[in-house]
Amino acid sequence: MRARSLFLPPSLPSRLPALSLEALLTLVTLLTGPSDIYKIVKMIMVKNYNPVIVFAFSKRECEGLALQMSKLEFNTDEERDMVDTVFNNAISSLSEDDRQLPQIEHILPLLKRGIGIHHGGLLPILKEVIEILFQEGLLKVLFATETFSIGLNMPAKTVVFTSVRKFDGRDFRNLSGGEYIQMSGRAGRRGLDDRGIVIMMTDEKLEPAAAKGMVKGQADRLDSAFHLGYNMILNLMRVEGLTPEYMLERSFYQFQNTASVPKLEDELRQLDEQRAAIVIPDEDNIADYYDLRQQLDILNRDLRDVLNHPTYALPFLQPGRLVRVKHDDLDFGWGVVVNYQKRVGAKGKPLAADEPPQNQYIVDVLLHVAKGTAPAPASVTGKNKHASPGNAMSTIRPCPTVTASGSSAGGAADEGEFAVVPVLLSTLDGISHIRIFLAKDLKPVEARNQALKSVKEVKRRFPGGIALLDPVENMGIVDEAFKKLLRVRRRSLSLSLVPCLLQKGALLSSSSLMTFLTLLFPPSSRRSRSSSRASCRTRCTATRRSPRCTTSTPPRRRSSSRSARPRRRSPRRTRSCTSTSCATASAPSGASALRPTTTSSSRRAASRARSRAATSSS
Repeated sequence: MRARSLFLPPSLPSRLPALSLEALLTLVTLLTGPSDIYKIVKMIMVKNYNPVIVFAFSKRECEGLALQMSKLEFNTDEERDMVDTVFNNAISSLSEDDRQLPQIEHILPLLKRGIGIHHGGLLPILKEVIEILFQEGLLKVLFATETFSIGLNMPAKTVVFTSVRKFDGRDFRNLSGGEYIQMSGRAGRRGLDDRGIVIMMTDEKLEPAAAKGMVKGQADRLDSAFHLGYNMILNLMRVEGLTPEYMLERSFYQFQNTASVPKLEDELRQLDEQRAAIVIPDEDNIADYYDLRQQLDILNRDLRDVLNHPTYALPFLQPGRLVRVKHDDLDFGWGVVVNYQKRVGAKGKPLAADEPPQNQYIVDVLLHVAKGTAPAPASVTGKNKHASPGNAMSTIRPCPTVTASGSSAGGAADEGEFAVVPVLLSTLDGISHIRIFLAKDLKPVEARNQALKSVKEVKRRFPGGIALLDPVENMGIVDEAFKKLLRVRRRSLSLSLVPCLLQKGALLSSSSLMTFLTLLFPPSSRRSRSSSRASCRTRCTATRRSPRCTTSTPPRRRSSSRSARPRRRSPRRTRSCTSTSCATASAPSGASALRPTTTSSSRRAASRARSRAATSSS
């Protein structure tokens, strides 16, 4: 059934006198004919299917539909007198001013005709009067909202739904199975009707699956919300012979919990059987390995907190720096630093004193995120210092083609977008040696795509992983407690990786084991001057081959005392480098020591450096 539209000429409203709402509805009925609900209610009265409850999902719709029935008469003269008597007796308790309210004056004519209205916008005394009249059979048609079907035992012979869709506060949706059962259950009176009648009005196409889920769905579970509070306990202590234990034992809450005990016992027995059926070979070693991994995770978190401290991290967050971002379980891989700023509280006030230093700075990073999850441009322009980036990170998702190692698995067919995302300093999972060239304006998509290509080029040139800044040599962390943390972490890492060397109970060869232990426990950092000078000249040679690369190691201060050895030049630092030359930047000595293989060119460069060092020393 479809609603009809009324089109009036522009000059007609000006010619109409000041009409009441009832007269205007009568005029509309004469021009357009009776409405659909009018025909349905009239058919119900003719076939003696009354009383009827018409459910509408709007207060205004309830009143409008009731006014459309204002020309129908469902009560006899005797019933009208009874309605008038009950109504006046209830209203007599109100003051003279309250009796003049529009609700009280306008609803009495409808009640005398056997038509009622019930929704949350009525006065409590009016709702009580309407419920009494409906129970006594003095109301034949009642227009009500969904709340009438909850908590009130007032059945009828027929129930009519004016629509199968409702607004739940956020969007329009179909009725659920529980809501339909709750309202349609009012159809049929025990001992009076053989069966109840439900009539549904639809104004749009209803899918078969949605109709089946609504009509044949499951009812909502009824759970007890009983709570024994302090006030109830004090009141129970006043009553003689009544204790809180007695109340708890006979409550519906305890009844539900007691009824669910056998089911829980069966589930516990099944889980115990499944656990007993599990056979884990070498379970003791695996348990030790798990404990080591847990300890290693704790050490990694402590190490990350130290490295992300503003004192050590901020000097290296220049625009173009490659950083790795990880938030909880979401690994966004490598991104590019654009800017960073300090957070402020609400209304420009400083943050709380207990806020960790790592959460006091926001870093704008170019990240490869899934399409459609990037934040709005207004949130990354540097004006949104008050918002917490943690809330934004919960809605942003990494690109699905980025693997856990931060490398792209889809190649040129990658989806997603390269967008600027504000993140907390605590979410950085690594700061690399490398910086790439960034355009000044990142609003155009082409500029961001060019940065994405540069990041992919860096990943391609470093298949073994992008070198990170060394905490001691590059970032200048010389605290003894931090060095002890590094040693403990290295030892835990070695113990957790030793089971990987076992292949079905057979140990690897002694040479492979020695290589593995050498990589885990490199020689002491106190190297001789000649080896230090040789490695430094090797880095200088690599830097002269690509003069535009950026080195992240801070320049050393010149000593006031002159040395007898010849002065050597340190690599010249530049502000940024292009993506084509950034991949040739030399890795730090700590990162290069962990690499298992070296290229032939680096071997030749190291050999030449050692020969020069021997000549200079002689």
